[in-house]
Parts: sequence; C-alpha cells; structure tokens
Amino acid sequence: MNYPNDAALVVERLKLLLKVDSDKSLAEELGISTPTVSSWRQRNSIPYEACIEIATKNNVRLDWLIIGKGEMYSGQSEIKEQMAMYSPAEPDIKAQKVVELFMDLNETQQREIFFALEEKKQINEMKAALAYLMSRSGDGQYQATA
Repeated sequence: MNYPNDAALVVERLKLLLKVDSDKSLAEELGISTPTVSSWRQRNSIPYEACIEIATKNNVRLDWLIIGKGEMYSGQSEIKEQMAMYSPAEPDIKAQKVVELFMDLNETQQREIFFALEEKKQINEMKAALAYLMSRSGDGQYQATA
C-alpha cells in the first residue's frame, strides 16, 4: 500500500505530539529555526532523521508520525489486550462501570490511567514487602545488612 508523504501533515502530527500550536513553538521545541519548519512544508520535505529521533524519544509509532496510520503510541494494542485479560468473566456493577468510563477516554488518557494503576500496584507490593521485612526483624525495626 502506498501512502502519500505529506510534510505538512507530518508537521501537524509533530505539533500534536509535542502539544504545541504553532510552527514557531514547534521549532523551539525541536531546537531548530522557524524557517526550517517552513521549508519542510514548502519543499514537501519530511525530516526523516528528526522523526525517527522524536518517535524513539516519545515512544511514538513511526508509521503514525510519517504516514498517519495506526496508533500514535507504541504499545496501545498491548494495553488494550492486557486490560481485556484482567477483565472478569462476570464483572460486578462497579467493575463494569469502571470499564465503561475507561473506554470513554481517549487512548492517551487510557495509557495514563493504565500506568498510574501499574504504579499503584508496585507501591502496594513494596509496602507489603517492607511490612514483611519489618515483621521478621523481631522488634519491628528493620536492620539493614551491609
């Protein structure tokens, strides 16, 4: 399948990704001059090297950035699969409501929620491990060993 390479659309996706609303702001964010961004548009010249670097740095799919196809962020499909995997077979009303609310969010918001939940889970696991270590020290004081 052949997709058109439109530098103006790539510039717009870069602005969306970097949360800026002007070519000037985009140029500042990328550390380049505003005329450079303008020349990309005028010459229909896609800055492939910059796109690869930005995609890698921001965990963004290169096919989304260059041709506008697929999901914006790498791993969104995996997040949805993991969410489906942890959904109970017969969800109670609260769980069903949480899933409905979650599905009403955009993909970026879903990703943020997912990572926040993972972080909370890790914190709870660390607290449990710390409580266990403290209980094994006898007097409740954990003694670190060198």
